[in-house]
Amino acid sequence: MPKAQKTVRAPAKKASTKKIAKPAKKAAPKSSMFTKQVTCFRNQSDYFQMDAKYLKMGLGTRAIHAGNQADPVHGGVVPSIDLSTTYAQPAPGVPSTCFDYTRCGNPTVLAFQRNLASLEGAKYAFATSSGMAATISVLSLLKQGDHILCIDDVYGGTQRYLRKILIPNAGIQLDLIDCCDLKKVEGAIKKNTKILWIESPTNPTLKCTDIAAIAKICKKHNVFLAIDNTFMSPVL
Repeated sequence: MPKAQKTVRAPAKKASTKKIAKPAKKAAPKSSMFTKQVTCFRNQSDYFQMDAKYLKMGLGTRAIHAGNQADPVHGGVVPSIDLSTTYAQPAPGVPSTCFDYTRCGNPTVLAFQRNLASLEGAKYAFATSSGMAATISVLSLLKQGDHILCIDDVYGGTQRYLRKILIPNAGIQLDLIDCCDLKKVEGAIKKNTKILWIESPTNPTLKCTDIAAIAKICKKHNVFLAIDNTFMSPVL
């Protein structure tokens, strides 16, 4: 009788678990963004105080640096020429700085005005597109009944504007005198004199006026002194 076959079962193999490493996540690129603090003013006139530190420095230093500080955003050492006509506003009628429309001022003109004020040793400067624009702006300070005292050898455009436009239309009084005679100047000042207008040297006869002496007389009588530097800045 054949022998019964014995079946031997091999022990079951334990299932092995292999851990597969996941690929490492790539780190997100680091942003290069950073924040800078920039000083701005709501009024253009407040920018002039930034040049006070140059007040006691030489002409060359003031000519180079006053109004010409490096660009606070990118560091450019020469101010960029601003060609904008209008300036973005966060809301209608709410300027983001002191500029809203270029005819009322822009960064380029302001830089020039600050530089000019520093060179002249003045607190402020105001730039216009022409000499007559500057003349009419100053004479617009006068009102009906005021008196203006003017040097007799004044620029032709100024005296024509005074004689033919301002005086007959605005009810303003005018006297033209030789401002080289200081006694005559002081004697010609009236209670309603608001502006003493001189040129030194004059155009075209080059008559020179003692500006310091005239300034003392104006201060004594509380009169504005306007000086038309036809040929050059007193700095030169």
